[in-house]
Amino acid sequence: MALESPVKQWGLLSWNDRYAMVVGTKLSICKEAGVPPTLVFDLKESKITEDPSNVQRISVDGGQALVHIKFPDGTIRQTFIEAFCAATAGSAPQFSVDKRRYPIELGKYWLGPINPLGGDDPSGAFGSVKAGIDSETGERVCCKISALDYEGSEAQRIEVVLQAGLKHPSIVDLKDVVVEDDAQLRKKRYRMIMELMTGGELFAHVGE
Repeated sequence: MALESPVKQWGLLSWNDRYAMVVGTKLSICKEAGVPPTLVFDLKESKITEDPSNVQRISVDGGQALVHIKFPDGTIRQTFIEAFCAATAGSAPQFSVDKRRYPIELGKYWLGPINPLGGDDPSGAFGSVKAGIDSETGERVCCKISALDYEGSEAQRIEVVLQAGLKHPSIVDLKDVVVEDDAQLRKKRYRMIMELMTGGELFAHVGE
């Protein structure tokens, strides 16, 4: 028997009406009931994360797609979580990297553009950011790619040291630093692997 419920799915800057259905080990997300799904997750190969700040929400990461879902209430969310647990009983999630989405290998991390549909990566005065995935755990991360004149500088070293010491729920976490030798630049290249903040613009969440 299928488990079904209307849900909200986060996209761009708003929560959109969707329909979720669990049949066996498959979670389908549809635009509405009775139409073909836009996304299908194999629960045995997906990572389900509950949102501790909101009893209605979960995130589902299938390795190639990541969605944020909001259920009508906490009771319905719990019913779905129990169905997820039943579907994955006796198995551990397995992760595979879509190398078309993440073509750049950096140690155990694979990197790709923030927006796979095209467009420039987000950038600032001292570098840009790429999306990434930890090939060992399936965890989604981001990687700061520093500008050439900043790469390997004393200022960058200080940034890494300071960021590593900042541990707080409201501060983006530095997870790892990958160091590479660049013979051409005669410098070490410090790639900062950081927590990936998802869900769109912060301002869209203000007042929820």
